[in-house]
Amino acid sequence: LYPQTNEDVEIVPGFSALPYKEYFRIFIDFNMDGDFNDFGELAFNPGWATDGPVNGTLFVPDFQSEGLSRMRIMMKYKGSGNPPPQPCETFEFGQVEDYCVWLSPGPVGTTENPSPSKINDMLVYPRPARDRVWLQAPAMEAGPWRLEVRDVTGCLMQSQEGTAASQTVFTEFDVSNWPSGTYVAVLECGENRVSAIVMKR
Repeated sequence: LYPQTNEDVEIVPGFSALPYKEYFRIFIDFNMDGDFNDFGELAFNPGWATDGPVNGTLFVPDFQSEGLSRMRIMMKYKGSGNPPPQPCETFEFGQVEDYCVWLSPGPVGTTENPSPSKINDMLVYPRPARDRVWLQAPAMEAGPWRLEVRDVTGCLMQSQEGTAASQTVFTEFDVSNWPSGTYVAVLECGENRVSAIVMKR
């Protein structure tokens, strides 16, 4: 997600039996402080309850944070007198799901499948990967570099070190035994740092 942009949203509820009126909301931790209580972090609020799909626009405010953050999608039964869902409340009927989103204050770029993903000039392919991942990034300066790949909890999955003799770092690693999900690769070279999303099928 990029600052001051809008994204189309469609949420389709599923019911085990009869449909009920549900109130949907989406919260995003844009300043990455661990909560959804700050101004602008209610990113989607349709304003009414529905028993069918809901469509609208997710509003992204200006932000300066960069990295992996949390998005919370909430569906709460809207009975008589029930208020809309709050980001950290408990309720009897409904569902709450958390997802990871990448926040980048940089300019919007475009990628098309199956082209490599590009975030801050690091290329990652294939995306998603099944067995092996290749990364290519500008070294920015000749000298030693270090690559770390972590999961969404911060657990280190892979680390590599090397020396860049040219202006490009090219490396690969095995992900065949990793759980399916989203990971973050960070390459540091001197005082410079680039990052990218790695997705495992």
